[in-house]
Amino acid sequence: MPFDLTPRTRPFPHQLEAERFILERPAVALFDEQGLGKTKIVLDVLLQEISAGKIDGGLVVCKHGLLPMWESEIEKHTNTRGVVLSGTVGQTGLALMVYSPFYVTSYSLVHRELDRIRELLKLRRMAIVLDESHTIKNPEAQTTRDILAISTLATKR
Repeated sequence: MPFDLTPRTRPFPHQLEAERFILERPAVALFDEQGLGKTKIVLDVLLQEISAGKIDGGLVVCKHGLLPMWESEIEKHTNTRGVVLSGTVGQTGLALMVYSPFYVTSYSLVHRELDRIRELLKLRRMAIVLDESHTIKNPEAQTTRDILAISTLATKR
């Protein structure tokens, strides 16, 4: 395996309970209070699923302003780095060619890069993580339609 998939930080007991819950299901919504470590829980689950050979990686979709936070949290809690998909079409294309267990992008970029993200999900067994998932609460919104279009290609949600 080309990556060290052991967590860098130790989970608290409540995080272990949440991890067990998530690992038993193909799709889960996590609504813990702020500050309880939802990001760490998600990263630990993804590492476990990758280690077990169930998925190849995770695609995190969040608000644009949260991209640096996710990048930082991946470095803090894992022994690998995430690939941030942002910037120009060319920059995103180059980033998609980097093999990583974690890709992080914004809801707005999903629309622009829908075809390439579809291809990524067809080539690799990926989990999709939606941070601030209330962003897709309007079923008529383009963002919601874009996420629904790629969600069927995900191995875990």
